[in-house]
Amino acid sequence: MYVFKEVWVHSSARWLSIMKDVVAGSRREPSFTVAQRPAGNGEIEITAKGSGAFSLRVANLQVLSGANGVWRVRPESQDAPWFAVVVAGGDALQRRELMGYRVIR
Repeated sequence: MYVFKEVWVHSSARWLSIMKDVVAGSRREPSFTVAQRPAGNGEIEITAKGSGAFSLRVANLQVLSGANGVWRVRPESQDAPWFAVVVAGGDALQRRELMGYRVIR
């Protein structure tokens, strides 16, 4: 029986380390590419190339339009970084991430 004042972190840390290795070992490299480029008027064009359906998840970005792996976005705040994650086939392990700070006009 453990004493309530003891902190048992070693076994928990070992378990989390093992689970990280198991998950990382099952993750395969995404089979698609993503690119970003300035599109004028403070907008950014994000393009995903590969087969399958893609979805876009964003932070600090307003999605203006999107279809067939091409999205036009605009940062909501120029004072904070923005993030975009392109997910293939609804599988969050199959993703590519983009990040930026200021948009070149």
